[in-house]
Amino acid sequence: MMSFAAFKTPEVEVVGLDVNASDMKLPKVKLMQQTSQEAVKSKGKIVAGQYYNTVTQEATEEIDCILLDQGKSMVMWKRPFKRGEEPLCRSFDGKVKAEGCGDGNCEKCQYSSQNPKAWEIAKEKGETKPGCNMSYVFLALDCKTKMPFRIIAAGASVKTAKDFLNKLLPLGVSPFACKVTLKSHQEENDQGIFYVMDFDNLRPNDECINADGSLNIEKYKELEDMSKTYKSLFMTQIVQNDVIDVDPVSSEESTEAGGLF
Repeated sequence: MMSFAAFKTPEVEVVGLDVNASDMKLPKVKLMQQTSQEAVKSKGKIVAGQYYNTVTQEATEEIDCILLDQGKSMVMWKRPFKRGEEPLCRSFDGKVKAEGCGDGNCEKCQYSSQNPKAWEIAKEKGETKPGCNMSYVFLALDCKTKMPFRIIAAGASVKTAKDFLNKLLPLGVSPFACKVTLKSHQEENDQGIFYVMDFDNLRPNDECINADGSLNIEKYKELEDMSKTYKSLFMTQIVQNDVIDVDPVSSEESTEAGGLF
C-alpha cells in the first residue's frame, strides 16, 4: 500500500491549505456527572464517572492516552450558576483577561483563585472559594484509537490535575514522552456526590522507545509536530468554545480543590 510518508520531509513545505479549528473536528471528552445532560438523556446507557466522547458518542470507564499539550483557562460565573448564562469574566490562557470584570492579571486579580489574597477575601465574605477559578486544558491522543481529543479538568479535578503535573514536571520531558491513564473516583460533600478525574499509571511512552532502549527520533518528532499543530489550531478555540460548557452538581461550588463540575 502506498504511503504519504515520502512527502513528509524537512525539505518539503505543506502549502495550499487554508484551515483553522472551525474546519476540523476535534472530539471533546467529558467526565460525566449525575447532572450531565448526556447521562440524563441516555436513560442509563451512559453513567456518571464515565468519559464521554462528544463526537463518537461513546462512553468508557478509562482512557489510556498521550498528552500532547497543556494550557490553562479562568472563568467567573454569576452566583448562583444558571446554565446558558455568559461568564462575568474569563481568560483563555489563565494569565490575561480576555473580557469581563477582572483587573486583567489573573495571578493578581481580586477575584482569581490563583491569588492567595482572593481566598482570604472569599473567606471573609463567608464564601468557600474565589469567584473566578482556574481549569487545566489538555490536548491528548487516545492510545487505543490513535485519535486526538480535548478535555478540560475543572472544579474538583483541578487538584488531581495539579498533583499529576507535579509528578510530570520534575521528569524534565515533554508531555508526549509519557503515557497516562485517565480514570475517575467518586467524592461527596454537603453539596452532593460528584466524580473527579484521576491521572493514573504515569509511565514512559513506549511507542517512542526502540527495542534497545534508545529514543525513536522519528516517532518522537511525529508527536512533537502533532503537538505543535494541534496547539496552534485548537488550544485557544478549545477554551473559547468549552469554557461555558459546565456540569455543576449544584449551583454552589465547594472547596479550595474546586467546584463540582
